[in-house]
Amino acid sequence: LGSQVKEQSLLAMRSPTFKMHFWFNVTRLVVTPAVVCGVLVGLDCGTTLFDTIPHLAKLVIIVNSSVPPAMLVILSLKSEGMSESGAVVSK
Repeated sequence: LGSQVKEQSLLAMRSPTFKMHFWFNVTRLVVTPAVVCGVLVGLDCGTTLFDTIPHLAKLVIIVNSSVPPAMLVILSLKSEGMSESGAVVSK
C-alpha cells in the first residue's frame, strides 16, 4: 500500500497538470510580486517620480500583484467541475 501511494504521488508530480499549476503559482505568488517590488523600489529610490504617492498605495499595488483575480478563481473552480463553489465565490 505504501509503495502504491509513492508511485501515485510521483506520477502526479510528473503530470503536465502539476507542472502547469506549479508554474502558475510560482509566477503569480513569487515572480510577479518580486518584479513589481523591484520596479517600485528602483523608481522610488532612483527618481522623485513616486514622492507624491503614499506608501500605503504602494503596498496595495504589491499585494494586488500577488493575489489572483477573482474571475480566474471562478473559472478555475468551474473548469474543475465545482460550479456550485464558483457560483458562491462569484456572489
